[in-house]
Amino acid sequence: MVSRMTNKKFIQAGRVEIHQSAVSCLPFPDNMFDLVTAVNTHNYWPNLVTDTQETLRVLKPNGKLIIIGSAYEGGKYDRRNQKYAELIEITFPSVNELREIFLKVGYSEVQTFEKYNRDWMCVIGRKPL
Repeated sequence: MVSRMTNKKFIQAGRVEIHQSAVSCLPFPDNMFDLVTAVNTHNYWPNLVTDTQETLRVLKPNGKLIIIGSAYEGGKYDRRNQKYAELIEITFPSVNELREIFLKVGYSEVQTFEKYNRDWMCVIGRKPL
């Protein structure tokens, strides 16, 4: 609802479409997008490996996946995050674990960034040509 209101003029102009879907089974054809982003959502993905692989499927060759998160293992608020993880049964992978997942499912040129004092990390991978 908020997304539709925020993007109303772009939707009307045919520049934006809003879809709701589970990351595990994206309703898009192979090789459709240049960019897929996930901001503070990957912790809730049912299976981080297969769901990351699903994002690879919908990316065009040379497209990028960018995951940004403020809660991750080894971060500034690790102790707090682990308590949340136990309460609501979600995962907080480390930056290195995410990097390894990207590589495992087939991303190349994987880059990682971390701003520990700001409790922020980012992993970027490119779909090979």
